[in-house]
Amino acid sequence: MTSPYQDNNLVTQDRRIARTTIPLTDKDVDKSQAKLLVDTVKDASVDGVTLGLAGEKAEKAETPPGVRPRAWAYWQRR
Repeated sequence: MTSPYQDNNLVTQDRRIARTTIPLTDKDVDKSQAKLLVDTVKDASVDGVTLGLAGEKAEKAETPPGVRPRAWAYWQRR
């Protein structure tokens, strides 16, 4: 994982948004483990700080059974 404090490309110029990457693609993470991570990150969002996850495993963790993840993400934004 690369800290946004170590790479200026991971922080916007106004320093309001930062991102980093946690590589899960090479890990054997099942849906329940990914869901726990997604929920933990969401629960940590407080006092004007919003945290979120993206990527295939995060999308699948929040998608109800039988629904395609991209379709679910589209309907959640509407």
